[in-house]
Amino acid sequence: MPGKPGKLRLRKMPRFVNAQNMKKKHPTTFKAPPARALAKVDTGDLVKICTSGERFWVVVTRREGGCIWGKVNNDLIMTEKHGLKLGSIVRFKPHHIYSISG
Repeated sequence: MPGKPGKLRLRKMPRFVNAQNMKKKHPTTFKAPPARALAKVDTGDLVKICTSGERFWVVVTRREGGCIWGKVNNDLIMTEKHGLKLGSIVRFKPHHIYSISG
């Protein structure tokens, strides 16, 4: 059944790794931004997220409610596995962020 005219259809997002959970599981070897830094992430910031064993940079384009949208900002080597590539639009949550480069 076709979508409604003018309605944007998002492709299914891959499952992103929860960096905060990784930090809890491996506190001496894994670093992730604290909650206060994640709360300040905004449009134009560069953040690192991970899926399917590949970490990559995303430029934040929008933040609304509990979600963040952005554009993949580097070439990826595992595109066949997760479907993402340079320029792909992704939607994720603050707990998925591994690092922030404002």
